[in-house]
Amino acid sequence: MQPQIWKTLRSPDGDLSQGERVAAAGTSFLPLVETTRQMGSKLGLYNHGGWGGEPANLVAVLDWLRNQTDAEHVGIVCNLHHGHDQLDTLAESIELMRPYLLCFN
Repeated sequence: MQPQIWKTLRSPDGDLSQGERVAAAGTSFLPLVETTRQMGSKLGLYNHGGWGGEPANLVAVLDWLRNQTDAEHVGIVCNLHHGHDQLDTLAESIELMRPYLLCFN
């Protein structure tokens, strides 16, 4: 059995630029990226509202992780229950996340 590990992408604290937020969020995931790599499991960045629940931010952090650590096992888990405010832009969000989706429900 190869479980997927899902973890909420939180909003970084402080008055940070977008690039600094992406790097801070990505850095916070580095230990789990390595643990899941060693386990042979997928790691899903999970949306749950706020900055970390925005599709563009999920993709930005995922791209940062893949560029910094060759983390091809990391993807996105999108739960519409946590994205009610994104329904108007759902089609665009799906296209943005599609290459990275591990689960969409």
